[in-house]
Amino acid sequence: MMVVGARVTLRDMIFKNNQVFGANTTSGAGGAGTGSGLAINWSQPGTSNLLERVTFEGNQSYGGMGPDRGGLAYGALFVNGSVTIDYGTFTNNQALAASSSGSGTSGVLNADALGGAIGGGGGSWVLRHIIATGNQAVGGNGTTFAGGGFGGAIHVETANSFSMTDSYLSANLAQGGNAQDGGFGAGGGILVNSTPATLSRVQLVSNSAIGGNASNGNAGAGGGGGLYLWMTWSGPNPTTSVTNAVITDNYVALGSTGSTAAGGGGGGIQVQGLQATITHSTIARNRLGPGLVSGQGLLVLVDVNAGPGVVNVNYSIIANHTEGASGVVAVLVQSGNTLTFNRVLFAGNTKDTNASGGPVPPGTINGLSTMLSASSAGFISPGSPNYNYHLRLDSAVKDQATSSTTADDIDGQSRPYNGVSDLGADEYWPFPLFAVSGDGTLRLDWTAGASVLAGGVNHYEIIVTCAAGANPPNQGSCGQPINAGTATTFALTGLSNFKQYTIVVNARDSSDVLIASSIIVTASPTDILLYLPLVVK
Repeated sequence: MMVVGARVTLRDMIFKNNQVFGANTTSGAGGAGTGSGLAINWSQPGTSNLLERVTFEGNQSYGGMGPDRGGLAYGALFVNGSVTIDYGTFTNNQALAASSSGSGTSGVLNADALGGAIGGGGGSWVLRHIIATGNQAVGGNGTTFAGGGFGGAIHVETANSFSMTDSYLSANLAQGGNAQDGGFGAGGGILVNSTPATLSRVQLVSNSAIGGNASNGNAGAGGGGGLYLWMTWSGPNPTTSVTNAVITDNYVALGSTGSTAAGGGGGGIQVQGLQATITHSTIARNRLGPGLVSGQGLLVLVDVNAGPGVVNVNYSIIANHTEGASGVVAVLVQSGNTLTFNRVLFAGNTKDTNASGGPVPPGTINGLSTMLSASSAGFISPGSPNYNYHLRLDSAVKDQATSSTTADDIDGQSRPYNGVSDLGADEYWPFPLFAVSGDGTLRLDWTAGASVLAGGVNHYEIIVTCAAGANPPNQGSCGQPINAGTATTFALTGLSNFKQYTIVVNARDSSDVLIASSIIVTASPTDILLYLPLVVK
């Protein structure tokens, strides 16, 4: 579908297995492949497009062949203008820039791929409830200059604003092309370029930004495995806010052949040439490939056109960054840039920052005296296959976010639970428990809260406190743990009607350590039951 000069509202639509091909040319550059599912090329000024409950699956955008360089490619959805997307699912879409036997450049452009799922710019962008998995942006090859892969799932450039909330992006890839020098792979999940941005309650998990291969030069750089925030021109410096984000298990690597001189970093986040504030976020287990040392979790650096990066990190967790070359650090601030910490936990990193001077001289790093340290952040089940970064009951970050004013967490639960908020994206809450009364029975159900504990529970135990004169349950004694295994429902039988029972369910791990508890419920069995008549029409 193509939209030109119109405003569209699209609801309950699927764009699947479509292809678009840029034109092959006999001179210059190949044509651009733009929006294999939907291309909104432009809309009337002052209007905005609306997409609700849309799915883009398996669409492919191909740049066209050209003698100088291959054509650009934008993903399954291309937008030039304002757009709101609410409940969008983007799966296995590709933006594949074309290769060329020529130099690989024409004018100021290389054969770039821009947003495997969504690409474009201009206007105001509002994205809510987005799921993007398995999308790819792959730059084209050339003899001298390779194209870049920018934004494995999403690439937005020079928009008036970009907002994303309540979204999950995983297993997306930004891959540079191959040439004498490899192309840049940037923003495995999201790349926001020269645009004010707000991200809240967003998960960027296991995305990758990988440089292209070099035939006789530098391997392509990689940057921003999960998120790349970039200002690339001289002008008003956009500000970016990232709140309640989970940015974990992302990966950055150089191309597999060529010199390592191009470098790269920012396994989780790269901030270049702009101002960013990161609050109540969990940055964990991000990785750098061989030869890279610059910020497994976070890299802050200058853009030669826009100037320095200025970053504030508040009430967050930076944990479990251990892979990379000798001297690798979790947070690296290059000279000329500024990072200010405010009550952030470091846990389980090989080295926390480059404040001591290695692997490169640091910029200005403020707030180190406010930092907390622990051997473990206390996540439920980090890493594959669960990627569960909710907090355990015994987490060191509980009640540590003194003076935080953030009102909710990654799940939309209110902060604080217990007087003082927790660090990171998650606020620990007891999981819900429901009890339904029957004749001598109480049927318990805590299924609704079990997903928060995925991968961490070895077994549940039920503790029943009985009122005076009340029969104990047939399943065990009053006040003693009753093993419920891994079930999330359980029936207590043999109880005394009209007597009060107070019940709590505890979740324990494989070492029998308590990791979470339910709310406490008080209920009474009864044999007074109300049956409603069945009415058949």
